[in-house]
Amino acid sequence: MKIRIGEKAISAALLTALAGVGAGFLNGLLGAGGGIILTLAFGALLPKDVGETEATRDRFAAAVSVMFPVSILTVFFYAKSGNVLPESDLPWLLLPAAAGGAAGAFFMDRIRASWLRTAFAVLLVVSGINMLL
Repeated sequence: MKIRIGEKAISAALLTALAGVGAGFLNGLLGAGGGIILTLAFGALLPKDVGETEATRDRFAAAVSVMFPVSILTVFFYAKSGNVLPESDLPWLLLPAAAGGAAGAFFMDRIRASWLRTAFAVLLVVSGINMLL
């Protein structure tokens, strides 16, 4: 029995693998940024037959769901090499970040997709400028 794999499936698998490697590498190297690569890749991979708003939200949600375990792994390797914040500082960052993440997830369904894309673009530009300076 021969299994035929279409060109579209092969290119999607290749893009997925490259995006995964790139996202993991960038996250490990810089401690951030892997989600940006995944968001762009998911934009090319997710079905085009869904509405614009749903597709935008799906991209962001998919990137977050993939980056969570990747970030945990990155933290493990950073901690192993001694590059983490003191434990006394973690609650001051983790608790507000968790609350902000929950609030963001709650409001994501209530905010226009065009605003989400604009906020994402502004965040990218500001982060890039910050990294250059």
